[in-house]
Amino acid sequence: MAASDWQPVSLGPDFSPELQSLLLSDHRAALLSVVRRRDDALRTKIKKHLLALGWTIASKPSSGLAPRLRYVSPAGGKSYYSLPRLIRAINLHLLAPPPRPPPHDATQSPSPSQYDSCGDTDTILALEESDEEDAIAAYVAFMEEGNGSRGCRQGNNEERRSMAKELRTKAKEQLRSSGWTFSMKVNKIKKKRAAPSASCNKRKKKAGQLARLLQPRPRNEEGSRLKERARTLLSVLMDKNILASRDKLTYRTKRGLVTGDGMVKCMCDGCNRKALFTVSEFTVHGGGGGSASERPWAHMFVRDGRSLSQCLVQLMAADDGAGRRKKKKTNKYVGCGGARVKRKWSEEDDDEVEGDYVCSVCHECGELLMCDSCPSMFHHACVGLEATPPGDWFCPACSCTICGSSDFDDPAKNSRGGGGRFSFGDKTIIYCDQCQREYHVGCVRGRGWWSPEAEGPWLCSQACSKIYLRLEGLARAIPIPIPSWAGLSLVVLRRGAARDRGGDEKAQAEEHAKLCMAFDVLHECFVTLIEPRTQTDLTADIVFNTESELRRLDFQGFYVVGLEKRGELITVATLRVYGDKVAELPLVGTRFAHRRQGMCRLLMNELDKLLGEMGVERVVLPVVAELVATWTGSFGFREMGQADRQELAYHAIVCFQGTTMCHKLVPPQPQP
Repeated sequence: MAASDWQPVSLGPDFSPELQSLLLSDHRAALLSVVRRRDDALRTKIKKHLLALGWTIASKPSSGLAPRLRYVSPAGGKSYYSLPRLIRAINLHLLAPPPRPPPHDATQSPSPSQYDSCGDTDTILALEESDEEDAIAAYVAFMEEGNGSRGCRQGNNEERRSMAKELRTKAKEQLRSSGWTFSMKVNKIKKKRAAPSASCNKRKKKAGQLARLLQPRPRNEEGSRLKERARTLLSVLMDKNILASRDKLTYRTKRGLVTGDGMVKCMCDGCNRKALFTVSEFTVHGGGGGSASERPWAHMFVRDGRSLSQCLVQLMAADDGAGRRKKKKTNKYVGCGGARVKRKWSEEDDDEVEGDYVCSVCHECGELLMCDSCPSMFHHACVGLEATPPGDWFCPACSCTICGSSDFDDPAKNSRGGGGRFSFGDKTIIYCDQCQREYHVGCVRGRGWWSPEAEGPWLCSQACSKIYLRLEGLARAIPIPIPSWAGLSLVVLRRGAARDRGGDEKAQAEEHAKLCMAFDVLHECFVTLIEPRTQTDLTADIVFNTESELRRLDFQGFYVVGLEKRGELITVATLRVYGDKVAELPLVGTRFAHRRQGMCRLLMNELDKLLGEMGVERVVLPVVAELVATWTGSFGFREMGQADRQELAYHAIVCFQGTTMCHKLVPPQPQP
């Protein structure tokens, strides 16, 4: 951090006898209590007093937050970044005053920074800092060092866990001295955190910028736009070094060459050497049908004998082996009939994070209220509260949709055998696989909505069943031609859809490769966004349906919907539908080479038609600041108000910092 970023504060020194008296007395604790209540007038007075004692106070602007302040001691140059901690940490000594100047010498007068007039004997106030280290920095450094070499310390886990606990305790003490407050109910998970606005985003800043930003168009050194190559599946395989440019391909009697643009050039005698084909087009050129049902990738071979389908399997295995697409531990057991079941969450599930650190509705920091049933945190205003309610409090999502009760049985106590399977009780909570709402088994069993002998996903209503079946019927990685646009097709993908319908490894690999292609399109549109809690790319988590025990980071149920042209995805959107009430589109992007051609509007029209046919009432999406006028003016969206946000608080709507949440009603469409 450049030293030039810090600028002296625009305050003049002003020695205060009253403050000196307080600091020298037994009332420092009372002074510290008033300072923690953020009394601005008193803080300004203390700063002027410190300046009179020779301290240096500098200020540094912080984006979107209050300016940061740094207090530098005149003895030793030690820096403090918190006024309450400075008052708590310094040691005060009474020293013998230097002799006063002669009374008749009126040309010199004692400086108020040297003499104290409150008492019979004048004193000098000297401030000496304690040797207390920055506990937060020590804890962060320890955890970062542990994450970087986790595999090398398997034998010292207990020792490291003990040290982490000790450092975490010290860090909390330092936070308390900086104005944070923590409260916890015994044997409950409920906490309330009141964080000073200037430091509430410290953890997120450490991990990287959390605001959603648009990716600038790539240019060469002269400033000219670079020519983007096609992003086909062959391009993805070349990026992963599974194929190389100019690799030879054969299909029946035809010979081809992989080009750097991810296409196939026919090398047979008598063929046009300048013509470029997609894999499907090349199979038609070679006398095959070219349709997806004929699996053209399985019948085209590289010179070393691998089929292109085997190359896709190799890609999927490489990604899974690197751990990039592995699903995380969740709090959802699987019971009889395939229903997902809720279990009790505890802090033991996550040793490093005590609940969440941002509001699950607006994704901002501040004074947060924690649900007593899950690790989600909320601003009071975001859930319609004016103050912290007495007793247990449960977030809008943690209650049965029918009876409204938040009580439930922990399935871990009723487990039977391996695989997380167990017996059901009336208070067992199950989730609808489409709208994600919670239901007591007793409430739905009494209405005949569910039976433990049922197979497949559990869906709470006819509306959810219709939506689920429609989306799953489309999610086959097979392009659906759009009649009004020649050469364009609609593609719907979901990670695991091929596996769920019994597809073989090659079908799953093709689905995975197309998801990789969609991920690349979105990375071309948006700057990479890293989630501090998981240290993972949020775009990848959404595209690949990463699960989490935290609703804000649970991306199960997302579909990727895109427009495909000659084997290339050119426009992509991520879609999740919460029953017939609302759908969300957190990511929508078009490749640079295909912008200003109406592709995004065409995709949105197809989505409006699809959602309208399924009976979905409205759609929401987060919009970056540069495009708010476009989405509200050209696409019919309008900005959401606080009441609109509260109405959707029971759904885990994805939001990003630096974006504006917008929504619109979906026009109903006739049934297909």
